[in-house]
Amino acid sequence: MVPRFRDDATRQQAIGAARLPAAQDTDWILSAVHHDDIGVDAWQRIRSSTDPANLLDAHSRLAPLVYETLSRANVDDPLLPRLAGTRVARLASLIRLTAAVAPIIDDFVTQGIDVMVLKGAALSDIYSSPAQRPMADIDLLVRPMDLPRAVRILESHGLACARNVLEPVQVACLHSVSFEPSDGFQGSIDLHWMASPQLAPPGVAPAQWRRPWFEQLADDEFWTRARSISFSDIDVRAPSMTDLFLLVVLHGVRFGAADDTRWAVDAATILRHRRDEIDWNLLAEEVTRRKVSNVMATALIYLRDNVLLGSLTGAIPSATITRLEATKPSVRERVIDRMSRLEYSMQPGASRVVVDVIIRHLVFTASEPPLATIRSFPWFVALWLGVDRPRQIPGFLRNGPWRERLPS
Repeated sequence: MVPRFRDDATRQQAIGAARLPAAQDTDWILSAVHHDDIGVDAWQRIRSSTDPANLLDAHSRLAPLVYETLSRANVDDPLLPRLAGTRVARLASLIRLTAAVAPIIDDFVTQGIDVMVLKGAALSDIYSSPAQRPMADIDLLVRPMDLPRAVRILESHGLACARNVLEPVQVACLHSVSFEPSDGFQGSIDLHWMASPQLAPPGVAPAQWRRPWFEQLADDEFWTRARSISFSDIDVRAPSMTDLFLLVVLHGVRFGAADDTRWAVDAATILRHRRDEIDWNLLAEEVTRRKVSNVMATALIYLRDNVLLGSLTGAIPSATITRLEATKPSVRERVIDRMSRLEYSMQPGASRVVVDVIIRHLVFTASEPPLATIRSFPWFVALWLGVDRPRQIPGFLRNGPWRERLPS
């Protein structure tokens, strides 16, 4: 498993297992979400500390929406051309990416492979313009049983993956892999067989010691709830609005590397345009079942108190937050919370890797009984290291500089 550490501690605050934006990031979020006085006031607060030649990536990704706020308010700012240029560049990149991915999705559909778009692509029918939601890659979800055919299609289009997706030792402790572009292809594709490690379906633990591993997995409820959207004039599936909101928030506050601002903007946009489609009772049930009620409550409170202002006030039912706050965290969730605090305070190194692996295993197997979780941990570690069985771990650690052989 590839550890993704978040070292920008000066810009984030750790609340248990959640990573929340810092004050300046929140002003960028407000400026992107609110195309009115709230957004303009937020821009004024951050303007003095903004270097137009050196925007942070998390801020640059919001530039198209911030540009809209300033242009609608007729704000005369020397930085406006810079924001406009960023908007045009990201839109052009997105157009190229979409044009390159469309034939692949069409091949999936033609060959009878169920395909679902995730993350940014799943928001394409919510934002009013593609320019408002730039993407560097496209996330595609297929059913685990369709993985062999999906991989062959991606390879036929000239994309390559550093891992052999069909070998358990390569990916049975992952939820997705990246297929990188070859000459002429614009962007990359993340191929998922699970929407998120935090929403892993039952059967993940047995899959790590049974073969073929992908035949052990299914998440029919997630697929049944999906909605249909048009992506580049192709009919595909996207997560239901409840599942999409859940994915957006959990990915951003727990495992997202550069999404510490984007997730809040996406969540607010969903609430602005499609809040009536969110089943809040189902959301509460899902986060409780997935052992993420504490981190979800923290994220919703942040949104309520810092982002959902003006016309968005009350967009999240208070009863939902109260219900999640009143939910007693499971033992697993309390362990994840405490270890996340520890991991966040540690310097990069072998010790932090160990803590990260334990957290990810606990998250990955949240739907499993305790005994299955305990039994699968040695398998998870073995697969993460790149060996096929737990008994091969000692030999792996003895032979050579093992730190250099960790997956990267």
